[in-house]
Order: sequence, then structure tokens, then C-alpha cells
Amino acid sequence: MNVLSLDDMHVITTVPLSQSIDRIQGAEVYNGVLYASTDNATQTVYQIDPETGNVSVAFDRNLPSGTEAQGIAVLPTADGAQLHILDVGSNRISVNFRHYAF
Repeated sequence: MNVLSLDDMHVITTVPLSQSIDRIQGAEVYNGVLYASTDNATQTVYQIDPETGNVSVAFDRNLPSGTEAQGIAVLPTADGAQLHILDVGSNRISVNFRHYAF
């Protein structure tokens, strides 16, 4: 993971991850943790410690086959949800905006 300067986008440092993550569709920082939404077989959301590079599974979404994740957003809401992920159904017509609390 490359850490960039917001002033001029030069690489400040590189933090090696404890495991590789494939098919990342979006990532957001919440309470000092980087959450990465993926489009893998179980639509896993990973949590990454930006200081150490430690990667762990936050949760698997286990959506129907062919569902494609599109991004991730952080917005704590009154019902307790913190993460929000847009999904496109396998028919490419259905779109769901799912909300997750943990």
C-alpha cells in the first residue's frame, strides 16, 4: 500500500500488506481502519491496519452469483449502519444500495 502526500502526491512510504487482496472495488477509512470492498466470490469486505499492513476479513457479504460490488462509502446513520456498498445484479438492471453495521 502506497502512502502519498496530499500536497503533491509523491510516495511518502510503502506499507506491505500481510496478504494480497484481489478485485478491490473501493476503499474508505473509518476510525483509523481502511475498509476495502471486493468483487471476489463472497464479496468480502476487508479491514486493513494502515500502520502495520495487517489484513483481516471484516465480513463476507455472500450475495447471489454474478452480483458485482461497486465502491464503498462511510456514513454513520441513525440506524447504526456505517458502511454502504452499491451492488449491480447479474442481469445488469437491478441495483441495490446495501447498508452494513458492525
